[in-house]
Order: sequence, then structure tokens, then C-alpha cells
Amino acid sequence: MIEIEEKVHSILNSIDEFIHEHYQEYLQEAFEYFWEEERPEDILHGMMFEAGELNFEDWLIIDYRNPYGESFIDLYEKYTELSEEELTILKALRSSTISLYEVQGQRGDKTILKDLLRDRTIEVRIPLMAGLRHGDIFATRLIEFKGEEIKGGEVVMGRCIYPFHPSLKDRVLKYLDMQFKRYLKNENPGGDINTFLKDASTVFNTVWITLMAGETR
Repeated sequence: MIEIEEKVHSILNSIDEFIHEHYQEYLQEAFEYFWEEERPEDILHGMMFEAGELNFEDWLIIDYRNPYGESFIDLYEKYTELSEEELTILKALRSSTISLYEVQGQRGDKTILKDLLRDRTIEVRIPLMAGLRHGDIFATRLIEFKGEEIKGGEVVMGRCIYPFHPSLKDRVLKYLDMQFKRYLKNENPGGDINTFLKDASTVFNTVWITLMAGETR
């Protein structure tokens, strides 16, 4: 597990360097879109600001689309010589989505999470979040590998983290449901929850700032 996690994060670092070396012209547009033309330093402080920077980086690498509809994963794959294993990792990154999770408990060295938007449970090692307690909720990206791709199948947590107070659970779910219905009505009538989570992933940043950052000002 540690090996595949290190490889995932190594590729994320490589894509980040690729973006900054070759595609500076897209960065300001992406930054303004993600932050809705706000300055994050004006609304986030301390650890929340640091998390916000990682959240933007995660979205930029994986979910952002340039004016031609290409992601940076697409461009990195197009212009970089890659091994089969690296292509497998890019495939998992490309299909990954952010969702909202609630901590259900612990099994061995894995944390049991309930996906509150897709009604499923999933087990993942979260070494940097050992202080999690039952009932904690947060949004993050889980990168899932099937058994035929990585022996035994694995789940790797991405870099983004949008923590919410457990007391805000109903409000977060209500906001996300409202945005999902708006997405189906106005953007993709044939879509579903998975296309919504991929196409509208900045919704997590918006609700996080609205409900959490306001409390720290």
C-alpha cells in the first residue's frame, strides 16, 4: 500500500511541475474560477489556508479543463513517455472524484468511511488523520484501484481535504443536493451523481468556505 501511495503522489508532483513549466497561461484563469474571484488569503487562515492551497492543487491537476476541454492529466499523458504502471495510475486519477465521507469506525489499520452521496462504505488507510473519531465528516478524493490493476486492489487518499463540523452534516448535504438538482436541470439532464462529482467538484470548496471559513473570521 505504501508503495502505490508513494507512486501516486510522485506522479501528482510530476504533473504539478509539468503544469508550472508549460502551462502558466492557464493558472490565473483556473485560480479565479476555483476561488470565485476571491483571494483565499482574505477568507482562510492558518491550517485552513494551507488546506485550501492543497485543495486547489488537487482540483487543478485532476478536474480542471482548459478551454479545449483537456485536463492536465490528458496533456501530461500526451507529452510524456510513461510506463504501463504510470498509465494505470493516471487512469485511476482521471476517474477519481471527491465525495463527502463520514467516519464509521476502524478495522485494523484502516478507517471505515461511509460515502454520504453514493450510499456505500469504503476502507482506507489515513495515517495523517489518526485523530479521526466516529461521526466526523469531511470531503476528500479517494483514488481507487481494482484488483486486476494493483494486486488486491487499493484505495489511496488524494491531497484534498474539506473538513466540516459534524453538526453541519445536514446543511452540507442539503446544499450539495440543491446543487446536484441544479446541475441536472441546467447543465447535464442525463447526468448522475458520479458525473456531478466530476464536473462540479468545486462545489466542495464553495460549501466549505461558506460554512467553515465564515466561522473563523
